Amino acid sequence: MNPTCSIEYIEIVTQAYNRYRSHLVAYIEKRINDHDAAEDFVQDIFFRLLDSQILICAATARSYLFLMAGNMVCDYFRRRRCHAEMLSYMYDAIQPVSPATADACVDCKRLARNEWRCVCGMPLQRKAVYIMSRYEGRKISEIAGLLHLRPRTVETHLFMGRREVRSRLKAMGV
Repeated sequence: MNPTCSIEYIEIVTQAYNRYRSHLVAYIEKRINDHDAAEDFVQDIFFRLLDSQILICAATARSYLFLMAGNMVCDYFRRRRCHAEMLSYMYDAIQPVSPATADACVDCKRLARNEWRCVCGMPLQRKAVYIMSRYEGRKISEIAGLLHLRPRTVETHLFMGRREVRSRLKAMGV
């Protein structure tokens, strides 16, 4: 609440709330067909009124409240229209998945599963090097530091691991 509000101003807003709240709810609900949203809008109107720097008097309260309500309804429909346009754009931008693309996805998943089976059959150190390189994206120098190996040894393990995966996948017919 605005700290500069006087007691008289708060009294005017309280009287306006008691007098016009149900009318404002009906006015907004008639336009947006949502009672709960209308209640929220009316609450927001009175909160803004208390928080604003604009002081009203009892004579102008009704017209000012209904002006605020009308503006909120316009904002509501503007937001809904923008949201609908955005959704429409998003639906238009999304490309449908063709059967060829779906088949390619299935093939990729099958290939990844078979690759993992090949990796699981590797010796422990070669498997660790392959996983760190292929799945974690680590550099040879990082792997060498983590496993306490020379970089040349890591390169050899990586070369042998890749060759083993390729040969096993060929043997599987993938």
